[in-house]
Amino acid sequence: MRIKRASAQTLHLENGWNVLDASGGAAVTGIGHLNARVEQAMIKTLQSGLSYVSSMMFDTDITETFARFLVNTTDGKMSKAVFYSSGKSLHTASRTKLTAAGGTEANEAAFKLALQYHATEKANPEPTRKFFIARDRSYHGTTLGTLDMGGHKARRELWEKVLPNNTRSHVSPCYAYRGLRIGETKAQYVTRLANELETEIQRLGPQNVAAFICEPVVGAVSRLLFKTFVQSRGVVKHGCSASNATNCALITSQHHTSPNADFTCRLWVASPLKPGILQP
Repeated sequence: MRIKRASAQTLHLENGWNVLDASGGAAVTGIGHLNARVEQAMIKTLQSGLSYVSSMMFDTDITETFARFLVNTTDGKMSKAVFYSSGKSLHTASRTKLTAAGGTEANEAAFKLALQYHATEKANPEPTRKFFIARDRSYHGTTLGTLDMGGHKARRELWEKVLPNNTRSHVSPCYAYRGLRIGETKAQYVTRLANELETEIQRLGPQNVAAFICEPVVGAVSRLLFKTFVQSRGVVKHGCSASNATNCALITSQHHTSPNADFTCRLWVASPLKPGILQP
């Protein structure tokens, strides 16, 4: 099927058919096609006399403005934003950072940042902290570092022999639909998953754990999975407590999420959560 043009949420095919574009593709911002605001913003940027410049060497007003916008949406929980080559961000405040780039690149940076923080950036360095804990069936990217953190067996299989093997545990995913036991309440389910995480930290040795990485929202935009997020938020809240108690970092990887229509960018902001590293 060949697409001739697209408008709003509709794809217009050459044969005259109209197809509802229900998702816009995986892991994209759901803003629709030919969005007038986006079009005017692009034109305004081009007319400013600067279309693109490498952020590794130069700074621009629009980059600073967007970074400030991202940080401001966190209600003071984050203080810095770093952009990578294909457009996502990493935010930080003291040991808290928010990154922007392609999801894989941002998570690779978060992986390295956690190791660097423990090895060289703390007042009392702990280079022994090199292990990561993630969730089973999680996806964090396709570089060797992010594949190592990910728990998606099919994606990892071909590369197992060359992965860095820093991720020593993949705990149960927060998936009440399949994981909730008969007679178990959702509160008990959240507590069980939280206890599993804390047990893994103790098994590996708190002095050896660099970070716990997880996706608060998995696989779709946040509004569609808000109930799942609420359950996950309980587990991540315990993860924050475990991280604070053991001084390991908490990395929240929000692949497959996008701003809501009202630009409420991250549901976690309304919660008590404060991840050490956030990849939006």
